[in-house]
Amino acid sequence: MTYNPATPKKKFPNCLGLVLHNCIVNRNISKELKQTCNHNLIAIIWIFLLSDIAMVSAQEREKAFEFSAAYTGDFGRNFSGGIVQKNAYLGNFDITGNFDTENANLWKGGTFFVYLLNNHGISLSQYVGDLQGVDNIEAEAHTRLYQFWYMQKFGKLSVTIGQHDLNSEFSVTEYGGTFINSSFGIQPDISGNVPISIFPVATLGVMLKYAVNDQFSILTAIYEGDPGSQDDNPNSLNWKLDDSSGVLHILELQYQVKNKTKPGTYKLGTWSHSADNHYGIYAIADQKLFNKKNDLDKGLGFFTQLGIAPQKGSVFDFYASFGLHYTGLFGGREEDILGLSLGHASMSKHIIEQVPTVDLIGETVIELVYEARINDYITIKPDLQYVVNPGATSAVKNSLTGIIRTVLEF
Repeated sequence: MTYNPATPKKKFPNCLGLVLHNCIVNRNISKELKQTCNHNLIAIIWIFLLSDIAMVSAQEREKAFEFSAAYTGDFGRNFSGGIVQKNAYLGNFDITGNFDTENANLWKGGTFFVYLLNNHGISLSQYVGDLQGVDNIEAEAHTRLYQFWYMQKFGKLSVTIGQHDLNSEFSVTEYGGTFINSSFGIQPDISGNVPISIFPVATLGVMLKYAVNDQFSILTAIYEGDPGSQDDNPNSLNWKLDDSSGVLHILELQYQVKNKTKPGTYKLGTWSHSADNHYGIYAIADQKLFNKKNDLDKGLGFFTQLGIAPQKGSVFDFYASFGLHYTGLFGGREEDILGLSLGHASMSKHIIEQVPTVDLIGETVIELVYEARINDYITIKPDLQYVVNPGATSAVKNSLTGIIRTVLEF
């Protein structure tokens, strides 16, 4: 297209710059104006995205778009101990969408991602009284725009910017993801001490990932320091963006063992929160112990998580877990998984001294799970958990909890 000086210039960049200045640089603005800025930012981002998509042909759109949806339903009961013996049901509905700019013949290495989330049901932890969270989809009943971000690859380096779940990249164990207790997903020495961008409320961040080679990677990110509570931020779009919330910084080193029979992944990370000077260190390992019939996808694997948060004021100053994960144990059920894990969260000395009248010691969970893949669309996962000292106190009786999880994928 020939440039015509008489053609009015697009005002989107100027508009975006003004909104960014008012929302981020000029933080001393009213709550109402801040919410307006947040919504304007969302609108401008979608205008740019949709304007690019509109130029893509139908055939290219089919290659570039990828949608998925899943519904997770958990029926649980606290059988004994804890606070009270009652039933609970939790539901989680996910819709995700990817748009690949390279497949759309726009530009190389670009990916837009959107994640819509709906949660409903009754908390099982309120009956157990535990701190770590017996169910990892437990959330208040809301529908939210959980994640939306853009990632650009530059060779070995990728840059992601937007509203992003920290635990989708950092402090995550592959084998631990089979289990239902929340602590095997995000370690409580991090999530129990500072507000961070994780399920169910994420916030803005910038992440860089550099693959040094096919075995070693470096990840680092900065996130808004306080995503807000589920009540204050029910749709995940009420960003605080003020000095009082600070920022969370996290750095992780990843090393993959390229063994033909016993592959593994080892991670070492550190995090800090500027608002209260909290910091911590963690380590994670996923290691295949042996294969079944020389198939890397089947056999026995081991995982462990370790974390410390020594800063005064931490709720949990130490966390440790380990677990076993066996795929294809039974003949004819080659995709099924049997898992056994144990996790212990230790209360900090500072918290214990603050509440001398309560016998605070720490909380331990033992979990046994079986994941049965019925077909390409349905998975059933019966689960038992035994929580020792729910609420990290011997004043609450040990709890035996059962959950039956049903996952429907579309």
